[in-house]
Amino acid sequence: MKILNFLLVGCVCSFIQSNLLAQSSFDVNSYQQFLSENQNLESDELLSRFTANHNYYKGNEAPFAIDKVSYLDTVFTEFNLTDAEQQTLLQNHFVVTERLSYNCFGMTLHEIYKKDLPVFITTDAILQALHASYDRILMDIEITILEPQLIKFLESLYLTYPLLKSKYQSNSNLTQALEDIDLYLTVAYSLTGGKGVTPQFTSQENINRILFAIEEEQMKELPLFSERTRKIDFSQFMVRGHYTQEFWDQTEYRTLENYFKTMMWLGRIDFLLTPPPDNPWEPPWTKEEIRRMCLGAFMLNELVKLSGCENLMNSNDEIVSFMVGAADNLTPDELSQIVDSLNFSDANELLNDDSYETFQNALLTSNNSGQKILSNFLLMDPFSTEPDTLPVSFRLMGQKFIIDSYVFSNVVYDRIIYQNQKVWRPLPDPLDVMFVLGNDNALHLLKDELDIYKYSSQLASLRYLVDSYDNDFWESTFYNLWLNSIRALNPTENTNAFPFFMQTAPWQQEKLNTQLASWAQLRHDNLLYAKQSYTGGTACSFPHSFIEPYPEFYKNIAAFATNAMQRFSDDSFTSPIFNWIKIYFTNLNSHMQTLETLAQKELDHVPFTAEEIDFLKKMLFLSGESGAPPFSGWYSDLYYIPQDAAEGDFVIADVHTQPTDQPGNVVGHVLHVGTGKVNLGVFLADSPSNNYEPMCYVGPVMSYYEKVTKDFHRMTDEEWTTQVKQNQVPTRPDWVNIYLADNHGKNLEQGREIPGAPYTNVENFSNKKPGEFVVQQNYPNPFNPSTTINYSIPNTDNVSIVVYDVLGKKVSVLVNEEKSAGLHSIKWETQNVPSGLYFCRIQFGKFVRIIKMMLVR
Repeated sequence: MKILNFLLVGCVCSFIQSNLLAQSSFDVNSYQQFLSENQNLESDELLSRFTANHNYYKGNEAPFAIDKVSYLDTVFTEFNLTDAEQQTLLQNHFVVTERLSYNCFGMTLHEIYKKDLPVFITTDAILQALHASYDRILMDIEITILEPQLIKFLESLYLTYPLLKSKYQSNSNLTQALEDIDLYLTVAYSLTGGKGVTPQFTSQENINRILFAIEEEQMKELPLFSERTRKIDFSQFMVRGHYTQEFWDQTEYRTLENYFKTMMWLGRIDFLLTPPPDNPWEPPWTKEEIRRMCLGAFMLNELVKLSGCENLMNSNDEIVSFMVGAADNLTPDELSQIVDSLNFSDANELLNDDSYETFQNALLTSNNSGQKILSNFLLMDPFSTEPDTLPVSFRLMGQKFIIDSYVFSNVVYDRIIYQNQKVWRPLPDPLDVMFVLGNDNALHLLKDELDIYKYSSQLASLRYLVDSYDNDFWESTFYNLWLNSIRALNPTENTNAFPFFMQTAPWQQEKLNTQLASWAQLRHDNLLYAKQSYTGGTACSFPHSFIEPYPEFYKNIAAFATNAMQRFSDDSFTSPIFNWIKIYFTNLNSHMQTLETLAQKELDHVPFTAEEIDFLKKMLFLSGESGAPPFSGWYSDLYYIPQDAAEGDFVIADVHTQPTDQPGNVVGHVLHVGTGKVNLGVFLADSPSNNYEPMCYVGPVMSYYEKVTKDFHRMTDEEWTTQVKQNQVPTRPDWVNIYLADNHGKNLEQGREIPGAPYTNVENFSNKKPGEFVVQQNYPNPFNPSTTINYSIPNTDNVSIVVYDVLGKKVSVLVNEEKSAGLHSIKWETQNVPSGLYFCRIQFGKFVRIIKMMLVR
């Protein structure tokens, strides 16, 4: 793929033919002008461009008929909501709490089911099923197709190597390159677990040095395909993701550890065909150093053709490419095209200086030769005023280009140029990706970062590119289809059709949590193939259901399923496993179309039919049984392995590496993103299955975490799961605090928040003006030692709230003053008050309400 320095106006024409800008409608001149006009962009200017269409509520000062919300009291009682949880719910019409957390979505839904409560079907629950299924499907494909074909391919290369050696060994100028190929193949074949794999030209000492470095899993400086040492991050060989999971393989349990390490070697270890950037700490790479690696790449590519097993490599690459994307390096096929265009017959051609210069020129001018994501430890020149050009890199089965990693690589050192100087930003923020993918709200939460690191121009340019992508890009791979489903949860300009809670700033930040948690799962499932960025008994039921109303989201998941059905229907996928895969995607497509229809009905305020209500009631079980899993309802159909719906799943993925600090000391900081326990959320919305009357719903919500480790430590799912279960997780990003209660049910300290204003309309959340003054039953009740009374008044007037005992004796005056129209709350702290029944008299103007309260010591 084409070398890209997107901040340099002069480079625009040279990279527009790459996959990054594959839209036929992309206007290069307009983009060139955009880049020119947005150099040294300030954060305030960037923020001003993405604020006009999004106005959210923050808090609720309007009264509403609390006593008319069906199931609200039941939810309060069943889950014993704390005062803080109640207040957040009444303010925002939803609350998510860590106090009520579960290990998996299926069991969270089952808990709601057993309590006969209305269920809120969250997009989180759908995305969890997508992740679990994708991960399992990929693992099945690796076990049955990718790993066996990879072993056969590498065995063929290893056995064919003597032919290549016999062709070239008489020329001493090719000896080093021949040894490099032997080392490359011997290490790769050894990592598959092959027995008795010994080198055929290089020394066993050289092989052992590499294998030992892989075993140590640390950053190492050692010679590789050159006499000078190269900095290689062997921590990437730390086996993680589903590659640590055991499975039964005919005679024994094993993992995909060997496959993981082999693919990491083939995907990351490269032959540099052009020099890395010059820098003050290292001598420039010489012509002969680069020529050696060009010779190695040339002869390795020739060996692939000699082996007669090129089809196995291409078959594996085809599967991985349509799941993740195209390789971000010069591929064997692309190298062959360049060699053929120059009419080079064999590697001896590159020993001629004129031919070598012709080859170099062809590499630098080819539209397919460069890499866009820095994924190695390369020292950059801090004093240059332009981002350093990445070298042309040849890999046999290179890791794939993904747009989010490209974003990360362009918002850290040395990609940030402000007023002609490089800016040191060591690590990206995952919110960078969310903004570039279209979530404007993420930008407000990045304000401090933008002011410190001056990268508004980079974000603006990246957003311009991604906004220009058409459906061909978003439907080109499973990875992009998943991203596009996440994008469907971006804020919309018109929120009038949404329930009140979806019009609030807290909800918008909750959706960022959903998007980032799902993105963490996406990166986890593809960590081997996606190129990482571097700096350098009784009957129960769901009586009512509410679907999170994002029709485009369900439509995009259905498109994901349709695309998968078409891809796996190809005649080349003959293994029986693909029959199960196609059945799964058929069911997923059908259910997503149903949910899309129901979500649109909610926005249009159209009641559900009896058949639709019946479908939703069968979410967990086909009949009304209340037994334990396995589940038989349609939610389990969303999982490739239905039993996974009732299994816990805490995942973590390393997404970016910072090798050094600003002075150049090696620190090995690794940014991880992960998911934790499933939190319970409570939501107030009008019921489409009950004539759109107000109702309280309960549903599962993902939790999202970020963690930075040092010394190149890369976390496994097992290590992360232990920390989650022992509650040793890092503090969550502070922007979740606006809607989240902690594990004690208390409010968290205020964090970053997007702008919003209180809702002050005297209409309630059902858009019906209250005709009377409303008092809610105190909660909790019975209580000890305190209880809360919520009430609303339609206009400003004097309010009196007095507590009496059963003998009519005044016990406490809680309120006696003028109150403005809106929702109010008062807590009664019962110090030195004995157990017993008490009456609370609430007077508003001439209206009086009395409630009974039971204090139990």
